[in-house]
Amino acid sequence: MKKTGLCFISICALISIVLSGCTLAKYKDKIAATEIKTIDLKDIKDGEYEGFYDVYYLNAKVVVRVENNRIISIKLVEHKYDRHSGKPMIQKVIDKQSLEVDTITGATNSCKTVLKAIEIALKKGK
Repeated sequence: MKKTGLCFISICALISIVLSGCTLAKYKDKIAATEIKTIDLKDIKDGEYEGFYDVYYLNAKVVVRVENNRIISIKLVEHKYDRHSGKPMIQKVIDKQSLEVDTITGATNSCKTVLKAIEIALKKGK
């Protein structure tokens, strides 16, 4: 009986390791392929737009408010595994009125996730 239980636990652990390795590979591929595109705010209508971007281990959900072709506010609704980079990134975007901002050292992937969510939100305002 003990051998059966130990065998079952070993098989479950092995399956878990294999599946997490697959997800890690998908995460690395998706984050590497994540490209932040330039958005011309002149093309964005006034309003509030929601954006969500998910790369398996990280995700971000934002609400962006635009008035008179300017980003007035960005609310970070959700940021899975945030390394305290979300709010500083949002402030950089608002200050520069652009997605072309430097990411925060040590949190590059988290920053890219937030920026992509903002991009997705803004595209809804075209």
